[in-house]
Amino acid sequence: MEVMNSTEFQEPNVLIGQVGKTKNFGVSDDPMLMSMLSTGLYANPLRTMIQEIMFNAWDNAPNNIMTVFEELYVTSDTKSAIAVRHNTSTRTIGRWMDKYDFDSYILSKELTMTIGERAQFLFNNWITDRTEAALAALVEFKKLKKKSWNALGFKPKQQSQIESAMN
Repeated sequence: MEVMNSTEFQEPNVLIGQVGKTKNFGVSDDPMLMSMLSTGLYANPLRTMIQEIMFNAWDNAPNNIMTVFEELYVTSDTKSAIAVRHNTSTRTIGRWMDKYDFDSYILSKELTMTIGERAQFLFNNWITDRTEAALAALVEFKKLKKKSWNALGFKPKQQSQIESAMN
């Protein structure tokens, strides 16, 4: 993957720290440097490479589309409610989901979630589906992480919803 080739960036001087002071830097084809960049820089180079490729797929998507994707992912709001909020239609959102591969976007987000984000994701799935399996997945996640509902980032209202459903 080439991030920037030499024809796109020809400035050898880089401004360092103070106004008016520049230094000239370059990068060689040194195998030691390339090894350090590919294996020594990241704790998990394979995961980092996969993550970078997956996230780059959405770098060129317009901001409004990514905002809608994020809301579809984070909230339990319906597609209709999100469409109204963003002055578009559910049909247009469906087209965006196909064009910009929403399913892969969700997968890439799931790979990089924090514990709190994963808990909220499972909660939203349960709110949307209202199935025993979705609730069981949320409860099992809490048990595995050995954290309270509060520590997982749930508000008191959400916590009471979960607890009343468990009874």
